[in-house]
Amino acid sequence: MSKQAELTREEIAALAKSIIDEDDHYVALGLRRDCSHEALRKAYRLAIQRYHPLSYKEELDGALRHLLGQAFHRSQQAFSILSMTSRRRAYDKMLDVRAKLESSSRRLRDVQSAIEQMDSKAASPAEAPRPAEATRPPDPPAARAAVPEYLSAPKGKERRRVQRLALRIPIVVSLGYKWQEVTETRDVSQLAVRFCLSRVVEPGTLLRLELGLPRQLRTRNHEDSLYIVYGYVLYATHQKGERLAVVEFV
Repeated sequence: MSKQAELTREEIAALAKSIIDEDDHYVALGLRRDCSHEALRKAYRLAIQRYHPLSYKEELDGALRHLLGQAFHRSQQAFSILSMTSRRRAYDKMLDVRAKLESSSRRLRDVQSAIEQMDSKAASPAEAPRPAEATRPPDPPAARAAVPEYLSAPKGKERRRVQRLALRIPIVVSLGYKWQEVTETRDVSQLAVRFCLSRVVEPGTLLRLELGLPRQLRTRNHEDSLYIVYGYVLYATHQKGERLAVVEFV
């Protein structure tokens, strides 16, 4: 174990655990985003020394061998993306979009909080209770102007048991570490989302989704900047020259 002399086996196991579920390829290899190609190759060689089970002369117990194998596989995935110029460029673009999603989602949360505060201040505590059949009065002009158009309730045929809102927002779609795509939604609800996709996906495929979903449409993680959720593909269609996928949240 001469190659691992600088770290104990427990420290290497802890490092392996920390990268197995790491989403960021740069972080998985312990690198900065602006790293050189030589630094990338050096980090990958170090990952091989640390995590490849054959790097150890002595026998490893089953649990540790499995853990190191997972960490080595994760390092391979990261290196396969970052070592190719075209793949790295596409991945960097995806990271930029993710940062914009987080920023826009934070701004939307601030607007929603301001609206709620204005609604709360506008309500008079001395006001008599309204009859059950009374309709809600219009929002104050300032609040109504600040409400994003897509948060307004749909009308007519669009009223369903679960409202589906026509909402176009960026979304990052991933299938494990096999591929990632930055695209745009077409409509969303609390239960599902429909979005464009450049590739064919089979019904039943489990996808990872990241989007700046409005708080009113979330079922959890209401304060997070990004809504990260998994979902199964229900079906895919081809409409008006667009390939669309409908995914139900899980």
